[in-house]
This record gives sequence, C-alpha cells and structure tokens, in this order.
Amino acid sequence: MQAKDQDLSMADVYGSDPLAKLLIGRWKIKPTIFALIIFFWGIIFLVLLPAIFGYLFPSKGIIRSSIVDRYNQINFLIIFPSLAYYYVAQSKIIIRLYKVISKYVPVLGDQAISTNSYIWMQNAKKYWAIPGMLFAILGMILGTYDNAFNKLGTFWYSANWFMLILMQLTRGIVFYILITVAIRHLVASIGLNKIFEQTEAPLVFTSIKQNTLFQAVNKYAFSFASIVAIVGLALGLQPILSNPPIPEYYIFVAVYFILAPVSFFLPIWQIHKEMVNNKGKILEDLNTKLQSEYKEFLESFEEKNDAAIKKSEEISTRLQLIHQAIVMAEECPNWPFNVNTMYRLGVTIVSPFFLTIINRISEFGNQLFDSLIN
Repeated sequence: MQAKDQDLSMADVYGSDPLAKLLIGRWKIKPTIFALIIFFWGIIFLVLLPAIFGYLFPSKGIIRSSIVDRYNQINFLIIFPSLAYYYVAQSKIIIRLYKVISKYVPVLGDQAISTNSYIWMQNAKKYWAIPGMLFAILGMILGTYDNAFNKLGTFWYSANWFMLILMQLTRGIVFYILITVAIRHLVASIGLNKIFEQTEAPLVFTSIKQNTLFQAVNKYAFSFASIVAIVGLALGLQPILSNPPIPEYYIFVAVYFILAPVSFFLPIWQIHKEMVNNKGKILEDLNTKLQSEYKEFLESFEEKNDAAIKKSEEISTRLQLIHQAIVMAEECPNWPFNVNTMYRLGVTIVSPFFLTIINRISEFGNQLFDSLIN
C-alpha cells in the first residue's frame, strides 16, 4: 500500500472529482470567484435571457415570469453561490483540520500509515464521483420531463427549449456539487472517526475553546451544518414562494431535520466516544483508589498510637484530594463543544423555516381574529 507522508494538497482532498480537477486543479479558481461566477450566471439567467425572449415581465401565455419568481431568485442568487463557494473552499477547510489533528495523532493504525496517507488514499478512490454524476443526470432527466410536459411555453425558465436546456444544465451542476460536497464530508468524517480511534481524548477542565483539537473539529462540523442550512433555505421558503407537493414536502422537511444535525455530529462522534471512554476509565481508577484509601483509613483506627493518628490524617487528606479529583472529572464535558454551540446549531438548522413559521402563525392569527369577529 502506497504511503504519502508529505503535507496534504488540495488535489489529495478533492481526489477523483473531475469538476474540482478542472476548477481548482487546472484553473486555480478561488471560492469567492466561483461563487461570483455562479451569482452572475444567475443574473444572466434570471434577467438578461428572460428580457431577450420576453419572459422577464408578465406576458400573454406565461403563467410565471422571471421578475415574480422569488423562489428561483433565492436559489440562483443566494443558495447556488453559497454552495459553489463551499464546494471550492471545502478542500482547504479539510486540509486545515487535518493539519491540526496531525499534531495530536501522528500515526494511524498498526501499519504506521500517516493520517495524511489515509486521507489521500480514501479521496483518491474514483467511485466517489459517481453518485454526484448519477444524481445530476437523474435530476436533469426528471426536470426536463416535468418542464417539457407540464411547463413548456408557460413558465419563464421553460418557455422555449433553449431556456429549458440551460435550466436543467444548471440544475445538473448544482445537484452534482451538492452530492459531491456531502460525500466529501462523509469521507472526511469517516476518516476523522478512524483517526480518533487511535487517540485518547483528554479531559477538559477549562473551557472547550482552549482546546485546539476540539475547536478545529467543532468548527469544521459547524461549517458543514451551516451550508446544509443554507441549502435548506429553498425548502424552508417553498411554502411561501411556491406550492410544494404534499405530502412529499413534509417528507423532505423530516429528512432535512434528521440530516442537518447528523451532518454536525458525524465527524465528532468518535471523539465523543473517546471522551466518554477516557472519562469513564479515569473515574473508575479514582474510585478504586478512593475505596482503597478509605479501607486503609478505617484500618488506621484500630491502633491508638500517635503514628496511627498521623497516618489517618494523611489518608484523610488523600481522600479529600481524590474526592475533589472525582468531582472535577465528573464535571468534564462529554462532547467537544460548549452549550452555546448547541444553541447556535439549533438556530442555524431552524432558521431557514423562520419566515414560514411566522407566516403560518400570522395566518392562524388572522383566521382566529376573523372567527372571533364573525
């Protein structure tokens, strides 16, 4: 098995991803540049092309024009550029994370394969790009079928075949990026969990923020959960901006509220287990010592001389110190993040649905008010 001991490169992380090879490897595109490219493509697709073909404003035969399509405006101008930014930035984010981890876990497993070598070998596997391609092709086929048979000539993005094809090509790229980002996160998380199996997580007696390893893992996990929430914005605003299919919409919402927190906890799960295991071992050792010292303390009372009294005082001091150590160990966290992080995570996951929740509360209030008046 080939080893790779030098520092990880961007190519090591994005591996066999053909789009990343083109954008990052050959063209050296930065995350901000790619996000701007997608943003300006959104402007062209939402404004320029509809204006040329006469679909920008409401017109005869067009059920929905571009100017009133808030749903696609949010997709093209906010969600797609954000996803594009993270797609290019993700490799560097993972590299920064592993640079921190490599300081704590220099080798991986009995074969002494470095952490860099493990990540390099996992991401180099060619089949990681296949799910994204299949999902993109499937999305384009289903989108083309829907647009051609249900919306052709009536919706601005499928008013003619040229617009329809451009729309589906854009959807295909976005679907590919979405699945590839998720798979890259999954591969990195599996790698992290395997690596953390080889290390003993320290007890944290002070703030989690002072532990560099925990902060790095926590920051990475939260960054991915944040991009999931941004993508979830399309789902959260759909009831306000369009008519989502029922009950499929509620299924998608349920899946979102499962996958969003899972994406956060996945890369930190093993380190959580190691924190719990190490804490349990230390508490077990301390309790064993406490029982041993306490037994010796009781035995010291059988003798009434000065030496026995002095010995009992010394044992009593040790008992107090051991008890304090037990209390301190019990108060150590089992997760590599603070309570504030959980609050932030909860708000981040729910935030895409804030407007929909407010809208539903407002509608309920209006209905209640009308019923009271009538």
